[in-house]
Amino acid sequence: MPLMRQYADAGLDMMVDHAQFEDGGKSVEAGVLETADRMRGGRWKVFRGQNDAWLDEYSMYHRKDGLLVKEYDDTLSASRHALMMRRYGQSARGRASFNREIAYPAVYY
Repeated sequence: MPLMRQYADAGLDMMVDHAQFEDGGKSVEAGVLETADRMRGGRWKVFRGQNDAWLDEYSMYHRKDGLLVKEYDDTLSASRHALMMRRYGQSARGRASFNREIAYPAVYY
């Protein structure tokens, strides 16, 4: 069963579009550069002790023959996808207006 169907069956809300920048691009390079720029400007913060995996993965990013080497970067990749979709983020006020009871499907063992 596709993962999307499992999420839908569990009552999770999903977005229609896959993660992409506002212009429709999905470049890894652009995402990495924007993350680095935001870190330098204090607009992207990762706290030590809260997510050491992210900091470990970030420290392993490097280039080989001019190309970004993407290995063991699952946490960074998830962060990059979140960065690309930040335009859909909601404030605490927006989240407070989204109240509904979650109906979980029956699970039989």
